[in-house]
Amino acid sequence: MNIFLFISTFVSIYLITYFCELFTNAIEHFGNYFKIQDGALGSIFAAVGTAFPETVLPLIAIFGAYLSHSNVNLGQEIGKGAILGSPFMLSSLALFLVASWIFILSLRNKRDSYIHIDVKLFHRDLLFFIIAYSLAFITSFIQSDFYFIKIIIAMFLLAFYIFYAVKTVKKYCCDDDFCENKCEELILFKFFKNICKSKITLIFIQLFFSAFALMLIANVFVENIKSISNLFHINALLISLFLAPMATELPETINGLVWSSKNKDTLAISNITGAMVFQACIPMSIGIVFTDWSFSFKETINIFCVYMAIAILFVFTRNKIDKFSFKYLIFSIIPYVIYLLFVFANYF
Repeated sequence: MNIFLFISTFVSIYLITYFCELFTNAIEHFGNYFKIQDGALGSIFAAVGTAFPETVLPLIAIFGAYLSHSNVNLGQEIGKGAILGSPFMLSSLALFLVASWIFILSLRNKRDSYIHIDVKLFHRDLLFFIIAYSLAFITSFIQSDFYFIKIIIAMFLLAFYIFYAVKTVKKYCCDDDFCENKCEELILFKFFKNICKSKITLIFIQLFFSAFALMLIANVFVENIKSISNLFHINALLISLFLAPMATELPETINGLVWSSKNKDTLAISNITGAMVFQACIPMSIGIVFTDWSFSFKETINIFCVYMAIAILFVFTRNKIDKFSFKYLIFSIIPYVIYLLFVFANYF
């Protein structure tokens, strides 16, 4: 049985990689068709499309405990851990992996070692993220007697994301100077162009099918991770803060690797930073309303590690305009390593 569990896990990774290819291919054609620049395409459309797994996971953990009449407190703890773990993974490990992949590609002369991106867009996403993230963190200090204030803040976070999405789309969409991206032929169009002549129909089918498949497979992967963790008696906090987000953030990370391989750095990075804004607004508003939204010392350290990662990203790229060296994103792994050592020192 354990062998099948490990085989299923590796098959899940392969399928996630495949459907990420399908998703990135569809999102590029979607952007070309509607003349959406890479900034909005990555930060909004790609980010929302790949954010379903990490949004569904805390919902399953929180509401599943209520519905199954199991340990509600444990469900809430896993839900909170998953909510906190996603921006932690994205701001540290995901950006580190993309930067490392760019470095490897440069060594193989597949591309240069610079990340070509509008740094203002990069900083803009980080700024929106830190505002929403800080507000969600401050909310944890509000006593349960003032629950109505928490509801107001949660609603504000939802409105704040809508504001961010609308402003981003307006700023990076339908530009008169739009230059169509070069991308490979739509995968479904290769097989169904004689059956369906409408390319936009095939784009939407491929887009929604790949996003739905990513959500399902990522959740299978999460369940496998949980089973493996139980098999080796790994603490629930480690599952929720490290293992589950590591699984659910695979789509954003693999998208980043795929797009950076094609020299489409704006899509690669903005997919990750846009997902961070989404995580700080949508899942955190769920956590604020449906959990006690109070943090242990270990969870608070996790939050401060996220602040450290954002500070590193801002400091190293503050004077850049349209590109910066991959090594600046490499440093984002420092808070991840610090927190990993902290957790292991406390549990082992």
